[in-house]
Amino acid sequence: MVDLRNQVKTFEARLSKAVNDAVVQTAKELKNQFEHERALVTAQSDGTRNLLEQQVVTLQNTVTEQRKEIDRLNQMIIDASNQVTRIAERAVSRPETLHPPKPSHSSNKTNHSNVPDYSADLILYPCDELRGTPQSPEYSRGRTAQPASSNISKE
Repeated sequence: MVDLRNQVKTFEARLSKAVNDAVVQTAKELKNQFEHERALVTAQSDGTRNLLEQQVVTLQNTVTEQRKEIDRLNQMIIDASNQVTRIAERAVSRPETLHPPKPSHSSNKTNHSNVPDYSADLILYPCDELRGTPQSPEYSRGRTAQPASSNISKE
């Protein structure tokens, strides 16, 4: 019983010491938790800031490249406009090359002297079904190419 009385007398001191120890321990844990959370928030905000800064740099580079492309395209427009102007000036200064003189109606005979000869531009493609091609017998006998409607052989 004496032992119980001694425990009762020292209970207040032990309780007070246990409460103080618990307060100190809880304060340390809360401080550590706060520091840890602050470090996480700081790292996250630094990462977000770095990402946004990189996006700004990328967008600035894109704007610069697009401005260069716009300048290049504008120069192409100017060059094309100048070229069209030169072509139009040449066309106006030499109308006879674009519009050959019309044949006179005084004679019934058609004058083909002003019509350009495009026969050299005629391309004959090798095809056994067409007359006048290098593979056909008519070509080797000196016959000329027939109009397209009569070029197909009827078998």
